[in-house]
Amino acid sequence: MPRRIHPFLHPQHENTFRALKTSKHSRAEAMEELTTHTGDHLIGAGAYLGLGTRKIARKVGSREKVVSVEAHHDAQRVWKLNLDNKGLGNASLIEGALSDKDGMAALEVSSNQSTTPISGIIDPERFFHVPELSLASVLATTGLKPDLIVLRINGAALSVREASRDVLVSLPHCRVITPGC
Repeated sequence: MPRRIHPFLHPQHENTFRALKTSKHSRAEAMEELTTHTGDHLIGAGAYLGLGTRKIARKVGSREKVVSVEAHHDAQRVWKLNLDNKGLGNASLIEGALSDKDGMAALEVSSNQSTTPISGIIDPERFFHVPELSLASVLATTGLKPDLIVLRINGAALSVREASRDVLVSLPHCRVITPGC
Protein backbone atom coordinates (compact mmCIF):
# COMPACT_ATOMS: atom_id res chain seq x y z
CA MET A 1 0.00 0.00 0.00
CA PRO A 2 1.50 3.38 -0.93
CA ARG A 3 2.20 5.76 1.94
CA ARG A 4 0.91 9.32 1.82
CA ILE A 5 2.97 12.45 2.30
CA HIS A 6 2.93 13.37 5.99
CA PRO A 7 0.76 16.45 6.57
CA PHE A 8 3.01 17.78 9.35
CA LEU A 9 6.27 17.76 7.41
CA HIS A 10 7.65 21.23 6.95
CA PRO A 11 7.71 22.35 3.29
CA GLN A 12 11.38 23.28 3.75
CA HIS A 13 12.33 19.62 3.37
CA GLU A 14 10.82 19.40 -0.10
CA ASN A 15 12.42 22.72 -1.08
CA THR A 16 15.83 21.52 0.14
CA PHE A 17 15.59 18.42 -2.04
CA ARG A 18 14.76 20.56 -5.07
CA ALA A 19 17.63 22.97 -4.36
CA LEU A 20 20.03 20.02 -4.26
CA LYS A 21 18.69 18.97 -7.67
CA THR A 22 17.67 15.61 -6.26
CA SER A 23 15.69 13.46 -8.67
CA LYS A 24 11.93 13.31 -8.25
CA HIS A 25 12.19 9.60 -7.38
CA SER A 26 14.86 10.25 -4.70
CA ARG A 27 12.78 13.11 -3.27
CA ALA A 28 9.76 10.83 -3.05
CA GLU A 29 11.84 8.14 -1.32
CA ALA A 30 13.25 10.63 1.19
CA MET A 31 9.84 12.12 1.94
CA GLU A 32 8.53 8.59 2.52
CA GLU A 33 11.26 8.00 5.10
CA LEU A 34 10.27 11.19 6.93
CA THR A 35 6.62 10.18 7.11
CA THR A 36 4.90 8.85 10.23
CA HIS A 37 2.33 6.12 9.83
CA THR A 38 -0.43 4.48 11.81
CA GLY A 39 1.30 2.01 14.11
CA ASP A 40 4.55 3.96 14.48
CA HIS A 41 6.10 4.59 17.89
CA LEU A 42 7.96 7.88 18.13
CA ILE A 43 10.43 9.75 20.33
CA GLY A 44 10.60 13.48 19.77
CA ALA A 45 13.42 15.34 21.50
CA GLY A 46 13.04 19.09 21.68
CA ALA A 47 9.24 18.81 21.57
CA TYR A 48 8.84 22.42 22.68
CA LEU A 49 5.10 23.23 23.04
CA GLY A 50 3.77 19.81 22.03
CA LEU A 51 1.81 20.93 18.96
CA GLY A 52 3.61 18.45 16.71
CA THR A 53 3.30 15.77 19.39
CA ARG A 54 -0.47 16.27 19.47
CA LYS A 55 -0.79 15.92 15.67
CA ILE A 56 1.46 12.87 15.52
CA ALA A 57 -0.24 11.18 18.51
CA ARG A 58 -3.55 11.46 16.65
CA LYS A 59 -1.99 10.18 13.42
CA VAL A 60 -0.24 7.05 14.74
CA GLY A 61 -3.20 5.68 16.69
CA SER A 62 -4.17 5.30 20.32
CA ARG A 63 -2.26 2.05 20.93
CA GLU A 64 1.08 3.47 19.84
CA LYS A 65 3.35 5.62 22.00
CA VAL A 66 4.59 9.11 21.29
CA VAL A 67 7.21 10.20 23.82
CA SER A 68 8.35 13.82 23.96
CA VAL A 69 11.54 14.94 25.67
CA GLU A 70 11.68 18.64 26.51
CA ALA A 71 14.17 20.54 28.67
CA HIS A 72 12.65 24.00 29.00
CA HIS A 73 10.37 24.37 32.04
CA ASP A 74 8.00 26.88 30.43
CA ALA A 75 7.72 24.74 27.30
CA GLN A 76 6.94 21.69 29.47
CA ARG A 77 4.09 23.58 31.13
CA VAL A 78 2.62 24.62 27.76
CA TRP A 79 3.17 21.08 26.38
CA LYS A 80 0.99 19.75 29.21
CA LEU A 81 -1.70 22.36 28.51
CA ASN A 82 -1.68 21.42 24.82
CA LEU A 83 -1.98 17.69 25.51
CA ASP A 84 -4.17 17.53 28.64
CA ASN A 85 -7.81 16.68 28.04
CA LYS A 86 -7.23 15.95 24.35
CA GLY A 87 -7.94 12.22 24.66
CA LEU A 88 -4.35 11.39 23.75
CA GLY A 89 -3.29 8.88 26.37
CA ASN A 90 -0.61 7.64 23.97
CA ALA A 91 1.49 10.84 24.36
CA SER A 92 3.82 11.37 27.30
CA LEU A 93 6.42 13.92 28.34
CA ILE A 94 9.84 13.27 29.81
CA GLU A 95 11.20 16.39 31.50
CA GLY A 96 14.88 16.76 30.65
CA ALA A 97 17.36 17.18 27.83
CA LEU A 98 18.23 14.32 25.51
CA SER A 99 22.01 14.15 25.64
CA ASP A 100 25.01 11.94 24.98
CA LYS A 101 25.14 10.98 28.68
CA ASP A 102 23.07 10.86 31.86
CA GLY A 103 23.58 13.60 34.43
CA MET A 104 22.68 17.27 34.83
CA ALA A 105 23.06 20.07 32.29
CA ALA A 106 23.05 23.84 32.48
CA LEU A 107 21.09 25.20 29.54
CA GLU A 108 21.05 28.83 28.54
CA VAL A 109 17.74 30.50 27.82
CA SER A 110 17.57 32.41 24.56
CA SER A 111 14.35 33.80 23.07
CA ASN A 112 12.10 31.29 24.86
CA GLN A 113 14.14 28.28 23.70
CA SER A 114 17.00 26.46 25.36
CA THR A 115 20.35 26.27 23.64
CA THR A 116 23.22 23.84 23.89
CA PRO A 117 25.50 24.55 26.84
CA ILE A 118 29.05 25.55 25.93
CA SER A 119 31.44 25.53 28.84
CA GLY A 120 32.71 28.95 29.90
CA ILE A 121 30.31 30.88 27.67
CA ILE A 122 27.04 30.49 29.55
CA ASP A 123 25.85 33.64 31.32
CA PRO A 124 24.99 32.43 34.85
CA GLU A 125 22.00 34.78 34.92
CA ARG A 126 20.44 33.11 31.87
CA PHE A 127 20.68 29.37 32.54
CA PHE A 128 18.78 26.65 34.33
CA HIS A 129 19.67 23.08 35.32
CA VAL A 130 17.88 20.06 33.88
CA PRO A 131 18.42 16.31 33.92
CA GLU A 132 20.43 15.02 30.95
CA LEU A 133 19.11 11.74 29.59
CA SER A 134 20.82 9.42 27.16
CA LEU A 135 18.74 7.73 24.49
CA ALA A 136 19.41 4.40 26.22
CA SER A 137 17.91 5.82 29.45
CA VAL A 138 14.83 7.13 27.65
CA LEU A 139 14.27 3.75 26.00
CA ALA A 140 14.77 1.90 29.31
CA THR A 141 12.40 4.26 31.14
CA THR A 142 9.65 4.04 28.52
CA GLY A 143 10.17 0.47 27.30
CA LEU A 144 9.76 1.89 23.81
CA LYS A 145 11.23 0.50 20.58
CA PRO A 146 10.70 3.53 18.35
CA ASP A 147 10.10 3.50 14.61
CA LEU A 148 11.08 7.16 14.37
CA ILE A 149 13.28 9.46 16.45
CA VAL A 150 13.15 13.19 15.76
CA LEU A 151 16.07 15.17 17.21
CA ARG A 152 15.37 18.92 17.41
CA ILE A 153 18.01 19.54 20.03
CA ASN A 154 19.93 22.67 19.05
CA GLY A 155 23.44 21.54 18.28
CA ALA A 156 23.44 18.32 20.31
CA ALA A 157 22.00 15.98 17.66
CA LEU A 158 25.36 14.75 16.38
CA SER A 159 26.75 13.94 19.84
CA VAL A 160 23.51 12.15 20.77
CA ARG A 161 23.62 10.07 17.57
CA GLU A 162 27.29 9.20 18.06
CA ALA A 163 26.83 8.27 21.74
CA SER A 164 23.73 6.23 20.87
CA ARG A 165 25.31 4.24 18.07
CA ASP A 166 24.93 0.83 19.79
CA VAL A 167 21.34 1.60 20.80
CA LEU A 168 20.45 2.72 17.27
CA VAL A 169 22.02 -0.40 15.73
CA SER A 170 19.72 -2.48 17.98
CA LEU A 171 16.73 -0.71 16.37
CA PRO A 172 17.14 -1.76 12.72
CA HIS A 173 13.80 -0.36 11.54
CA CYS A 174 14.10 2.97 13.34
CA ARG A 175 14.51 6.16 11.30
CA VAL A 176 16.33 9.09 12.86
CA ILE A 177 15.83 12.60 11.52
CA THR A 178 17.37 15.86 12.63
CA PRO A 179 15.38 18.76 11.16
CA GLY A 180 17.41 21.92 10.85
CA CYS A 181 20.80 20.22 11.22
